[in-house]
Amino acid sequence: MGFDATFVLVHGAWHGGWCWDTLAGRLRELGHTVRVIQQLPSAGPDPAELGDLRADADLLRAELDAVGDGDGVVLVGHSYGGMVISELAGHPAVRHAVYLAAAFPQEGESLFGLFGTEADWVAPGPGETLRVVEDRAVEVFYYDCEPAIGKEAAERLVYQSLASAATPSTCSGWGPIPTTYVLATEDQVLSPEVQRGQSQRASNTVEIASSHSPFLSMPDTLADILTGIASST
Repeated sequence: MGFDATFVLVHGAWHGGWCWDTLAGRLRELGHTVRVIQQLPSAGPDPAELGDLRADADLLRAELDAVGDGDGVVLVGHSYGGMVISELAGHPAVRHAVYLAAAFPQEGESLFGLFGTEADWVAPGPGETLRVVEDRAVEVFYYDCEPAIGKEAAERLVYQSLASAATPSTCSGWGPIPTTYVLATEDQVLSPEVQRGQSQRASNTVEIASSHSPFLSMPDTLADILTGIASST
């Protein structure tokens, strides 16, 4: 391959770092260093313990601070994770930001503000939380995965805090740092049309013919896409 990159992977709402396991393995096989945010504070099994977007950003900031000097991080945010990585715009460790079927907010925009508050596969959870409707999870997130993989993933989903979706972004732009939007053309969570609107805010757009979860349905293809993005910076 001739080069290696450092990736930091940030999961989306209701998920955890487990969703990246297969992709992270593929990237490591290609010679890259991979760091995974294992659990954002806004997502978890205990509704009383969940944080908001600011808490998520603080955790990611600590991870980026720990990377130290070097060639820089390719920072990848999936879905709601795009809100989180946007809070770190300007961090000196980042050399490229990748939005994977993700929110790409501008300053003052919340997840609710970007995408609305209604989806028929989302329901109120206990306390101030949201949950994925149990019998809809595979259909919307993992329909193109192997059945066993989709079923296992659906069983691992947790609660997401309402506050994380309502907190406005402080992102004022990435400046000279390049950004790439990876658009999932068969997505049932964020429609391709919605993603195309978000992708207009990125420096570049790459398409992948997948559901909302290409890290599970086509990890080899996604690993190649991310390697290509890293090598272009």
